[in-house]
Amino acid sequence: LIGDLDGDGRSEVAIGANDQRTNRQQGRVYVSFLDADGYMTSYTLIRDEENGGPNLPRGFDIEFGTSIAALGKFDDDSVPDMAVGANNLRRAGGDALGDGAVFMVFLNSSGAAKSHWNFTLGAEDDAAAFGTSLAATKGLGDTTTQNQTALVVGAEAYSADTGRVYIAWVNATQVLSYTYIDAVTVDEELFGAGAAALGDLNGDGVTDLAIGARGIINNH
Repeated sequence: LIGDLDGDGRSEVAIGANDQRTNRQQGRVYVSFLDADGYMTSYTLIRDEENGGPNLPRGFDIEFGTSIAALGKFDDDSVPDMAVGANNLRRAGGDALGDGAVFMVFLNSSGAAKSHWNFTLGAEDDAAAFGTSLAATKGLGDTTTQNQTALVVGAEAYSADTGRVYIAWVNATQVLSYTYIDAVTVDEELFGAGAAALGDLNGDGVTDLAIGARGIINNH
């Protein structure tokens, strides 16, 4: 659920299809409009240079739509926006596919993208799959200034599939700061395969997180 784009009182749904195979696995996102019973009545497709989608490299597995997080009304209009992971995109100057990136996608009421920009972190490690998972929350750090949101970003392949989770404080135009959480000790843990903001579970005023680590086996 990404919020009510068209003002009908019902939230729209953004669905990623990162394995879509036109021009290999470039990926796409469907912004779906629902009726009162939850049935889809129409959709807007955001993909490579369509409906405002980013210009994605042709002939490579980019996997745009791997993950999606609702940002709320993040820029200066009244329409909700979203962040979209593309965990196989090669960053500028990178040596290999799989570095990954997160696209900040600003929507209009039809579900098309009116603008976007992207970022990646962890340049010291190629093929980290940055953007494997995404969650957004106002409950981490100081998000009261510059209209910030804390964006939790999984990079499950960081350091030979050990994994890392980044917390980036972003506003509508830039990454303001970030920190990260490393996997505990397990090799090939794939820490960061999933991420969810849970709210304040223990009453300390800070949002708590659930992080997936799909590489752990046998309870180790």
